[in-house]
Amino acid sequence: MKTVKWAISTEIFRRPALPQMDAALDRAGIEYFQSEFDTVTRQYADIPYDIAECVVMYGPIQFVRKKNRGYIPGAFGFKNDTNTSYYMSQLPSRLFFNSDAIYVPFGSILDKKYQLASLFGDHLFIRPDSGFKSFTGLDVRLDELEHEISSLKQTKNPSANEMCQIASYKQILGEYRMVICDGKVITGSQYRWDNRMDVRIDVHHDAWTFAEEEVAKAPWQLDTCYVVDIFLSKDGPKIGEFNSFASSGMYNCDLDAVVEAVSAAALREWNDV
Repeated sequence: MKTVKWAISTEIFRRPALPQMDAALDRAGIEYFQSEFDTVTRQYADIPYDIAECVVMYGPIQFVRKKNRGYIPGAFGFKNDTNTSYYMSQLPSRLFFNSDAIYVPFGSILDKKYQLASLFGDHLFIRPDSGFKSFTGLDVRLDELEHEISSLKQTKNPSANEMCQIASYKQILGEYRMVICDGKVITGSQYRWDNRMDVRIDVHHDAWTFAEEEVAKAPWQLDTCYVVDIFLSKDGPKIGEFNSFASSGMYNCDLDAVVEAVSAAALREWNDV
């Protein structure tokens, strides 16, 4: 009998009282390998599965990058399509929270300070274009821009030519992580409310409906399985960002539903090769 296996490294995703991927795999009776990170060698344990087996990968970006031997399906959504400049060109701009965004190399942001002010006023949002973020997106006042850029150079050291998305600051009421698989919303979880971490199993009705109607049913899909963050704003729900399934935290999502849907999709994809 053909079966799916999972290769996971979930240490960084563990949070007290939140669902755990290995526990969901245990409940489903699915074989998995938990790759531990060695703090001495700074390496993840090698995955013992053969390249010919159907394997789903789930874990930190470096784990997926270093330990994916070319498994099928391997790492769902782990691709350059998670660059904002790519996926924002695939769907109508009205769907995106940062629909007014422009792109500037990190090293040119300070040189363009007053041009940015003329476009967006004195409050900006800045994030890397890449889905494999070198730094977390931040909102910054114009008079604090030099300090913030200096701090990023010292702590994250982005390359000068790394493209960044810059947009006007907008208030976010709520943020929701949604898991989409085979064109269906499988589960979701609130993770922020009123700019504070607030993880809940419930999802605002408008955010869920938006994910179902505008994202899951869209002609362009990031991958068979992926994650999308929906932001609830004064203008209603919008797409905040797309992320890979393989390296996204699940917050309080229904992991039993995730394991069932992703495993079924993995087997179909593997059988089609």
